[in-house]
Amino acid sequence: MSSVSCIYGLNPPETFLEYHVRVHVGQEIETSDLLRELITLQYKRTTVDLSRGECRLRGEVLDVWMPSRDDPLRIQFDFDGVTKVQVCDPVTWEVLDTLDEAWIHPKEFFMTSPERPRSRVGFHRRRSYDVQGCPACHVKGENWRRLRISTTHPMTIWKCWS
Repeated sequence: MSSVSCIYGLNPPETFLEYHVRVHVGQEIETSDLLRELITLQYKRTTVDLSRGECRLRGEVLDVWMPSRDDPLRIQFDFDGVTKVQVCDPVTWEVLDTLDEAWIHPKEFFMTSPERPRSRVGFHRRRSYDVQGCPACHVKGENWRRLRISTTHPMTIWKCWS
């Protein structure tokens, strides 16, 4: 028996909650900084039609369409920062509602903290050296050399565990 987080490789809810962007009227932030944060949240930047999980910057207007919403957000800037946060119609781009603030969540639920992959790489490297003397794995000669070389790549998937 295992948790859903363990089965699907999800981080704990705390990690997911850390990766949100709060945008509010009067916030002093550059468009490029907010765009960089959205890309960190796995949003794709586009210059054409906007779809779910994408963001688009045109002049001082940033459009963001979160995958969980039926309508995109339009964030307007001036020299002082954010001036308006609006909910728009996805077809006509008419303003449906004006907000004081918006919380933008990650595009994917499979967010990993930067520390997690680094710690797993070290674990796999240590594990590969432990396998050398493992009689249950029968890893010897050329296979051992391939296994040792593959541990230098961080995205290695292991199939043989003792």
